[in-house]
Amino acid sequence: SGSSSTGGSSSRGTSRFGTNRKRRPSLDRPLPAMPFTKLTSLSFTCSEVTFKNAGSELAAIAALTSLTHLELGNCKLPDGVLWRLGGLTRLAKLKMSGLWLMGDKGLAEVAQLTALSSLALSGAMQVTAQGLLALTQLTALTSLALGLTQDLGSGAIAKVASTIRQLKCLEVTAPCFDDADCELLAEAAATAAARATATASPIQQQQQVHMLWDLPTAATGSYSRSNSSKLLLPPHSASSNRSNSSHNLRAPSCLSMQSAYSGFGTFTFSTVGLVSAMDNTAQQQKQQLAVLRLHGCSQLTHRGLAAIKQLPYIQTLALDNCKQVHAAEVISQDLLPPKLINLSLKTIPFGNLFSNCVNMPACSAMLTRVELVALTAVHSGQLRRLLCFFPGLQELDLSGLR
Repeated sequence: SGSSSTGGSSSRGTSRFGTNRKRRPSLDRPLPAMPFTKLTSLSFTCSEVTFKNAGSELAAIAALTSLTHLELGNCKLPDGVLWRLGGLTRLAKLKMSGLWLMGDKGLAEVAQLTALSSLALSGAMQVTAQGLLALTQLTALTSLALGLTQDLGSGAIAKVASTIRQLKCLEVTAPCFDDADCELLAEAAATAAARATATASPIQQQQQVHMLWDLPTAATGSYSRSNSSKLLLPPHSASSNRSNSSHNLRAPSCLSMQSAYSGFGTFTFSTVGLVSAMDNTAQQQKQQLAVLRLHGCSQLTHRGLAAIKQLPYIQTLALDNCKQVHAAEVISQDLLPPKLINLSLKTIPFGNLFSNCVNMPACSAMLTRVELVALTAVHSGQLRRLLCFFPGLQELDLSGLR
């Protein structure tokens, strides 16, 4: 028995913790299913501990069909594995960073997640301008954030953003984003406004209130409806009496409000013009950018800012680390969108307030939040004058000024 015991120990090996057994490599082991049937949000940083095998890990994540928000940090995912996320039919927000190995094929796999409303990708160094066009398939996107270091060419990013009609928020960290991109965004905004106006019916395009009177004829005393859309006042005569007791008011409908007055006939107060004008404006606003954040766009100049000013519904604008943009000149030369509420200018030169004609910004009465952070070569007197342009400020950040 001793020899058999010795033989067994030599073939399999023993220790005080039990028999040592040869284990399969961790890459080959299937991952157990995660028992989170109600999990809606998952966020983690990929490492050797949490993300050893990309394919198996993504398959395990895809089994969490209740997920609506997924965030993966430092995920060096290669092409050919992201298709596994296709099972997440409820996924609305996806954020991935550190995509050093992702190319056009991987981006095409992301574009298959057509239910996404928010997408943030950074570090996709292998993606080309042609591959970036795959994101135009995400027609439900309302928020898009791209962080790129490679040169995709002038206008490549704006070409994608301007194609997604529902896009409300665009954040770009890329040195290749330049004046041409801003001009493409302005052209797309003008096209969207023209399209919304063209699709409205002639009645919906009325913006004035019409009053139509039915006046009695002198010969027969009968009523004839006026075809004129202008206000026709009834003639004042002894035979026309205003009697409050004979008012016959109809219940207002969704488009018009009618009242029948004794002696004056029937008039119609049409609110079609006002309602449709509001609907038309709301429809245009749904198809326009409201938030634009630009970081590290070193080729952006005042020419691009002049194009950004043409974006009529921009409420939040960030120009951070855009070295060719000067804070004082951006504000004093009226280069800001008219409906701007939040403005961020960080890590850029202050410039000269009086380098050109000083003009009050169109948004001066609306701006409530301003961040002037880490500006260089700041002139304290000019800064005070600059801030006087915004009497309605509620939040002001002047940290790190030099």
